[in-house]
Amino acid sequence: MPGPDQWVERLDAVLSTLEVAYAKAHEDVAGSGAYAHYATEILALSETAAALMPLEPDALAIAALIRLSEARRPARVNEAGEMVPLSDQDPRAWKRTLIDDGLRFLNRAIQIDPNRPRVIQAQIHGCWCRRGSLAEPLHGRKFSCCTIGWLLNKTVSS
Repeated sequence: MPGPDQWVERLDAVLSTLEVAYAKAHEDVAGSGAYAHYATEILALSETAAALMPLEPDALAIAALIRLSEARRPARVNEAGEMVPLSDQDPRAWKRTLIDDGLRFLNRAIQIDPNRPRVIQAQIHGCWCRRGSLAEPLHGRKFSCCTIGWLLNKTVSS
């Protein structure tokens, strides 16, 4: 492993690799395919990255994103094995422990730099994950739909 003096210059490549690997795990909605074990490994690796670089908002944001996304896995498919859109997922089926962990990473990232694209992306995930039920509208949360649109535009233009 390279020395700490080289971590910052390699961070984006490492985090991008974690994102790609987690995307493979995320494709496997039911968590039963060839890449299912990636999710567990990426959870651990993202935590390690955040622990090694606790002042890097992108490392904290990836740790948050992976947890917030993985927390929703139990609600991603219905009994017929069909994909359930995020807007229709029952938050009561989500893993609250992963959400709480993800929000802790996210809050630390926001304190350091809330405008980093990965931090913004994690904030959008956090907005969804703070809901306690389907009846609870998103606009009652920290972000309104307009704010989410603004964040997305800011991310694209960064």
